[in-house]
Amino acid sequence: MRRKVVPIQNGYKPDEVEWGIQVRENLRMAIREEGLSLSVIAEQTGTSVQILRAYLESTYRGDTLALTQKLDAWARATEAHQRAPSPQSFVHTSHSRRIYAALRLVHEQGGIGAIYGDPGTGKTATFRAYRNENPTALLITASPAIRSPQPILVRILRALRRGSSGGIPALVSAVEFHLAKSGRLLIVDEAQHLTNEAIDLLRCLVDVTEARLVLSGNNTLWDRFHAKGGIPFEQPISRVTVRLHLDATRMTRKDVEVVVRQALNDVPRDCVDWFFARAPHQVGHYRFIVNHCRLAKHLAQGKGVTTEHLETAGRMMEWDNRPKGRES
Repeated sequence: MRRKVVPIQNGYKPDEVEWGIQVRENLRMAIREEGLSLSVIAEQTGTSVQILRAYLESTYRGDTLALTQKLDAWARATEAHQRAPSPQSFVHTSHSRRIYAALRLVHEQGGIGAIYGDPGTGKTATFRAYRNENPTALLITASPAIRSPQPILVRILRALRRGSSGGIPALVSAVEFHLAKSGRLLIVDEAQHLTNEAIDLLRCLVDVTEARLVLSGNNTLWDRFHAKGGIPFEQPISRVTVRLHLDATRMTRKDVEVVVRQALNDVPRDCVDWFFARAPHQVGHYRFIVNHCRLAKHLAQGKGVTTEHLETAGRMMEWDNRPKGRES
């Protein structure tokens, strides 16, 4: 049930007694109907359980008006979150099918896979879908902060739902123990961030445990294997059983149509044409489509999305929405 939200506009406040009663009722509804505890609400609002309990019992001795404003703002924010469109469910495209085939081959045959290419080609979404469908697949994500051996080992153990305490030798032993002879597939997304030492450690884990490994990232990932200096990569290269490069300009009209229709349901042909003239040439590609659809759907206010809504969404996000020429 949606909570009634009393707005504050231009500094004007409704009758403070009535307003406070409604805000208290919002809290009680959140606890009663949505199962939220006072501790969760306190964490989300930056207060405490004691303060919230006193507020509900009308015994709070602090700045009641300031607390009421804070709780009303929280109620409006959670209401907006509840009304926000749900994340788009996964749909297969020509890119995702190639990624699935590569993952399945490495998973079944062993070795190391390298999947890399343009951003926004659906790599991460496909990895998540594959992991959700395959209980023996693990997915971790590297980053500028998670790139060296120790944090990578910790992420692997967390993906395995195992403890991750101790130094690097203890972590390596734990990972080897839980991966040994398991036939698991470890997918490392954003692998271009990994240090040379982390890449070589993952290669050693594959050798010792016979686990499977897929490294995925942007176009610089494969270049890392051929870079001069640092740790030589002849050993990991010799173990690569699948190498897949993804070029977003190879998006087909069917790819565009599948993603647009998933996001907007029944959509006019001219909206598909609008995306097909633009998406393959934008940084982000599939993400370009999803973000435009989400905002355009909001702008349409329950009505059918048109190309005018898409143009407005593009201007709001400051994308270059001019159609680009396509190669024949």
